[in-house]
Amino acid sequence: MKSAFRTTILMILIALTATVAAAYYYPWPESDLVSDQIDKPLFEELDMEQVRSIQILKFNDDRNELEDIRLVLKADKWVLPQKSNFVATATPLVALVRSSLNECKVRELMSDTEEDHIKFGVVDPINYSSSVPRSSLGTKLILEDRQGDVIASLIVGKPVKSESDVPQRFARIPEQPYVYVIDYDARILTTDFFQWVDSNLLQLATAANPNGQKTAEININKYRIDLAKIGVPNSRENEYRAKFGTKDNQLAFASLEIPEPGSDEWKAITPNQTQMPELASWMKVIARIPIADVQRKSKTLASVLRNPKEDASDEALKELNGFGIRKSGFENGAFQFEAMGGHFSFITPEGVRFNLLVGDFTSGETKTVSGNLARILMVSVDVDYSKFPEPVNPDDPENKAYLRAVQDRNTKLTQARQTAADLNRIHSDWFYIVDDGVLEMLIPSVTFEQAKTPSQPGEAAAENKEADATNENSVKSEKE
Repeated sequence: MKSAFRTTILMILIALTATVAAAYYYPWPESDLVSDQIDKPLFEELDMEQVRSIQILKFNDDRNELEDIRLVLKADKWVLPQKSNFVATATPLVALVRSSLNECKVRELMSDTEEDHIKFGVVDPINYSSSVPRSSLGTKLILEDRQGDVIASLIVGKPVKSESDVPQRFARIPEQPYVYVIDYDARILTTDFFQWVDSNLLQLATAANPNGQKTAEININKYRIDLAKIGVPNSRENEYRAKFGTKDNQLAFASLEIPEPGSDEWKAITPNQTQMPELASWMKVIARIPIADVQRKSKTLASVLRNPKEDASDEALKELNGFGIRKSGFENGAFQFEAMGGHFSFITPEGVRFNLLVGDFTSGETKTVSGNLARILMVSVDVDYSKFPEPVNPDDPENKAYLRAVQDRNTKLTQARQTAADLNRIHSDWFYIVDDGVLEMLIPSVTFEQAKTPSQPGEAAAENKEADATNENSVKSEKE
């Protein structure tokens, strides 16, 4: 009897143990908890103020490599450590990515098994060298705090076919098997450098940036300098120079000149004798200069450019020659430069001048996203002193109107100098790598029609009479 009782008790204990084990290991309780997240944020308690690092990893199938871009918050600016701490000036994109995990909502639980990760494209991209199909690799976003600890991370996979107006993706949290459908626009997870840089490099006034720099004058100097002669003074071959000034508060054509053959003189020609693009074309180009890459200048060169002095070492400035740029002079406390592909400048109403110098092609025939070759672009900023004429000195040096004019001029000149110095510090550290096609639009090559210049007044009158007759015949033919 005792033996049967003991057997019964033992069987009950075994059954209870099996039940507890089954309850513990059975997946349904956790699945139920996960299901409770439907229509709720995937990361409910994410403190965005703690985020100090953003990292995006994506496999590029065309290049057969894992692309990795990282942003780090230094002081109050997000910088790109892999680009010598160049500031990520596309601040709206930075803000979107930084807050994206705080806003994505779970719409559906698609799977709780690891085997489905391939189907939904949520395989961790760091596993690109494994046997999984490359199409199954997702894009990984990692947010870290000041100590480098992961605050949140997500692998974003394939797009979801949905009638929702909000883009949706399959996604999962690393180290977890669950695959969700979430509201997420994965286009913001880019590893392309140029997307993180504001294409309005010079911060011009636009509809999107109404408080930016306004333009009062544009000057275009198109010439060429052979790289082998970049260190030789007066070795440039001029093509044309054009100027646009302000008329009735609008930019308008002011002058166009071409070099006189065989001399250093310039000859003015009229706009209708050219194939020059419209002014609006230039305004669109200079307000959107997509930067393909950047290259930091040496500390010595950057220091000389930040603090220009007439007796500065030419050895430091000779570094520019290797990039197709050279010093051509020193005027009013600022260096003057020339470049292989010419230069473009615009002047603000406050008298601050931005100089864009088109240098050599980048080494290794680097190509931009559009497939064009890339070139060096250098930006320098100085003051156009012609915008600050000295007031006319009257017979009475104590004349109050004269003294006020002198003070006003000095105040504006001081402000312009300070603005130019501040902006020059921003650009003095960097060479910008820019699509050659964009620079060709900025300083276009132009074929000019050479107008015949009459040698005698009588010839001019005869030509005008002939032109009038031609016009009359054209009008008559149209009427007929």
